[in-house]
Amino acid sequence: MMPKISIIMPTYNRKYCIKNAIDSLLAQTYQGFELIVVDDGSRDGTDSYVKSLYSDEVKNGKIRYIKLPENRGQSFAKNEGLKKAQYDWIGYLDTDNRMHPDFLEIFMESIDRYPDRQVFYAQHRRVYSKCVVGSPFNLDLLVSGNYIDMGVFVHSKTVYHDLGGFDFSLHCLDDWDLIILYTEKYHPVFIEKVLLDYSDDPKALRATSIGNHKNEYKKIILKYYQRIPEADFMSRYQNLFVKYTTKDNTTNDLIETISHMKSSKFWKLRERYMSFKKMLKKRFI
Repeated sequence: MMPKISIIMPTYNRKYCIKNAIDSLLAQTYQGFELIVVDDGSRDGTDSYVKSLYSDEVKNGKIRYIKLPENRGQSFAKNEGLKKAQYDWIGYLDTDNRMHPDFLEIFMESIDRYPDRQVFYAQHRRVYSKCVVGSPFNLDLLVSGNYIDMGVFVHSKTVYHDLGGFDFSLHCLDDWDLIILYTEKYHPVFIEKVLLDYSDDPKALRATSIGNHKNEYKKIILKYYQRIPEADFMSRYQNLFVKYTTKDNTTNDLIETISHMKSSKFWKLRERYMSFKKMLKKRFI
C-alpha cells in the first residue's frame, strides 16, 4: 500500500495566485494526500475564496484550512502545518508554484523503492529564466548555496519529530536552513526529474525577498558549523579554506562568520586556532 502525504501551503494575502497552485495539486495522478492551507492572517479574503471555490474538498477533508489570528511569518505558519499533518510524509507547495501532474506519483514510487530513506528531493524549472535546478546531493555545495527548493523536498514525519521544524527567528532563507539540518543527518535520495514549475518572476513579491539575506545567511552558516563535532571542526574548517578561494561576497561572508565565532563551543581551545584565524583574516577579510 502506497503511503499518504500531507502537503503544507502557507499563505498571506495570496488570493490572486493561490488557485493555480491548488489546482495543480488536485490534478495529481496520485490522490493519497491532504492539503493543509495555513493562512497567516491574510486580509484579502483568501479564506472565504478558497472555502467557496473548493467547498467539496474542504467538507471531505481533502483540504484543511487553518486561519491564524495574526501574521507571524511563513516559518511559523509552516510549523503550524507540521503540527497538524496527519500523514507520515510531508511536502510543501507555495501559492505561486505549480506541481507537474506526476509529482506525487513519482515521489511515492521513490519512497516505496527506498523504504529505509527519510528524505527525497527532485528538480524544478524556473518559469521566468527557464533554467532547471537540482543536482545529485553534495552537502558542501548545499552549504555554499541552496540548489534544493522546498517545493520539491519531501521528508518523513520521523525527521520532523527528530530534528524539529522551521526556525521562525529567521526572516528569510528558513527553507535552506531546514534542508541543511535535515540532509546533514538523513542522506537524501535525488530524483533526477523536473516535477515543479517555480515562479521566479523578478517583479513578484516573494517571502524570500523579505529580510536581510546577509545577516540571515550568517546565522544559518553559524548554526551549521556549531553542529559539527568538535573533533572534526578544524579539518572541516581547513577543507573549506582550500575549496572556497574565490573573491565571491557570499564566500567572504561565510569565512568571516566562522572566523569570528568567539563564544562557540569550538573556541574552547581558541588559542590553538589563532594563527589559522589570522591567516583567514589576512586572506579573506
